[in-house]
Amino acid sequence: MSPLVSTPLSCDTDRLLPSLFSVHCAQTPGVGTAGAIVEALHVIKQEAKDASISTARGYMKQLSEFEFYISLTFAMPVFEITDRLSTRLQGKTVLTGQGVELVHQAVAELTKLRSEDKFAELWDTAETWRCSMNADPPKLTGIKD
Repeated sequence: MSPLVSTPLSCDTDRLLPSLFSVHCAQTPGVGTAGAIVEALHVIKQEAKDASISTARGYMKQLSEFEFYISLTFAMPVFEITDRLSTRLQGKTVLTGQGVELVHQAVAELTKLRSEDKFAELWDTAETWRCSMNADPPKLTGIKD
């Protein structure tokens, strides 16, 4: 085969394979790590003598709000998909046609995240995480009792 003729993208072997970021995402323990972070922030707040005290307070405030958990829960799958896409597109051997196919695969994966079922799943994950951290409940604006 001529070097100018590219081989077609094989969906079985050239998918958007997991990257280092996605492996870290899959291995990130939620509650245990967050609890350790909160403990460390308390220590910094009590013992530090510089500007890190206000930084620790800011982080602790964020960890006490549901919005932090829902934002993180929604962002992680998007970052994971776009990280894999970016890594593949920057490869030296990726041809233009393969790059276009990779983008189409990423768009398809991102589109799957926009379903009602996936929203409910992510909401439940964020709510479980929020409860385990004793954070404030969601503040839903526009809803009248």
